[in-house]
Amino acid sequence: MALRDSDSAVQRTAALALGLLRARSAVGPLLAVLRASSEPDLKAAAAFALGLIKVRRAVEPLIQALKDPNEKVRTNSAIALGQLGDPRAVEPLLSLPHDREHETCAPIAMALGQLKSERAVKALLGSLNDENPDICQNAAVALVVSGGSQQVVPLIKALDSERLIIWRSAAFALGLLDDKRAVSPLIAACRIAMFESA
Repeated sequence: MALRDSDSAVQRTAALALGLLRARSAVGPLLAVLRASSEPDLKAAAAFALGLIKVRRAVEPLIQALKDPNEKVRTNSAIALGQLGDPRAVEPLLSLPHDREHETCAPIAMALGQLKSERAVKALLGSLNDENPDICQNAAVALVVSGGSQQVVPLIKALDSERLIIWRSAAFALGLLDDKRAVSPLIAACRIAMFESA
């Protein structure tokens, strides 16, 4: 099998190909790579592939991979857990720290949005008020992914924020939701913003 090839590039390509093919027979070997490989790029490829295959028995190993020292492995594991949609991933994803550059916050937020859990949505709504603009924006988009229409009212309330990033993130998310309830509040918020900038 190409996952055992001596060339690491061949191994990574094989892992991704197996994921794209949704090859259920590859789940065991991919899990073995995720658990035992010393090559971070190969582990990251295996995690991503497991998310594409969408097999429930990969959930716990992927949750364990969230503790990997390599950021790429953690990021791809978060992405895979979002694809799997298993509620067991909510708390482990919420407990993940963001890296200093906040590169992992988008995959974490999107995975939480894909899980569509009440606890995850509550955390994402709280992240709209985060000091970091990346976290605010990612939370807003993840709320759209989470099912959107239930988030319209909290996002409309976020338009009242005095912080520009919160207002912009909420407005962006409401635009993506394409919900008629948001039209009047968005117009009003835009008028206020135009008046204040004049």
